[in-house]
This record gives sequence, structure tokens and C-alpha cells, in this order.
Amino acid sequence: MCIQGALMQTIKTLKEKIAALENEKANLMGEIETLRKTAEERMAVLEAEVGQMREEANSLRTLIGSEPTIVTSPQVKSGPS
Repeated sequence: MCIQGALMQTIKTLKEKIAALENEKANLMGEIETLRKTAEERMAVLEAEVGQMREEANSLRTLIGSEPTIVTSPQVKSGPS
């Protein structure tokens, strides 16, 4: 009988731990969703700011009579092999 009681206690403890883990998982999923939404909102703001800056740069080029240039990333030169 003592073994059966210990086994029942172990099962009860495991069920409690599973429930706690499921609750923690739900909380973490909620946090992840909030972070994702925040990141998407920030990305949209940054994209809008970049677009505005490009428009301003083109306007300034037009004002000074310069041709629009395409900005590319710098080329990396490889050294002698």
C-alpha cells in the first residue's frame, strides 16, 4: 500500500508540474506575440522613415541639379592570394 500511495503522489506532482509548464508556455507565447507585433510596428515606422529620407535626398539632388545616384554597399577588395 505504501508504494501505491507514493506512486499516486508522484503522479499528482507530475500533473501539477505539467499544468505549470503549460501555463508558462501560454504566457511565453503571449509575450512572443506581443514582441512580434511591436517589432512589426517598429519595422513599418523605420521603412516609412527611410522612404521619407530617400524622397528628401532626391529633392535635394533636384534642387542642386545633381543626378540621382544609386547607393550600394561598399565593395570589399581582396588582398593578394
